[in-house]
Amino acid sequence: MDAIKTLQSAALILRESGRSFLRNADLQTAAAMAYYTFLAFIPLCLLAVALLGLLLASSDSALTSLETVATQAFPLAADAILKEVSVLARHRTWGLLGLALLLWSVTPLASSFRTAFGTLFNMVNTLPYWKGKLRDIGGALVLVA
Repeated sequence: MDAIKTLQSAALILRESGRSFLRNADLQTAAAMAYYTFLAFIPLCLLAVALLGLLLASSDSALTSLETVATQAFPLAADAILKEVSVLARHRTWGLLGLALLLWSVTPLASSFRTAFGTLFNMVNTLPYWKGKLRDIGGALVLVA
């Protein structure tokens, strides 16, 4: 009896989630977030390694941590991503301008997350451009963390 109620509840949740997903055009949101994630993943990894390299004694431990995350998140592309990130991170030429460019290239991903959550929770976004950009930078730093 208890198992039947659980299955009915699960079916109701799945059915209503599917209807809501299609009604709110969430496929477009998911596609936009996937696109921004694809474009921002390597700069995000580089930014994480560069910032962790500044904070830690060596960037090797940062690369080891990034390797663990990348192999779990993207098992098929992890080798190529880690190869590029490690080559770029070993040059140690990341100045303030380079870090700013990396951070700026990750902000569209943070912005798409902010927009998606705003749509999901019916929030009205009326921020001026620079305040929105500062929030996106803060979101990008949260993604790095």
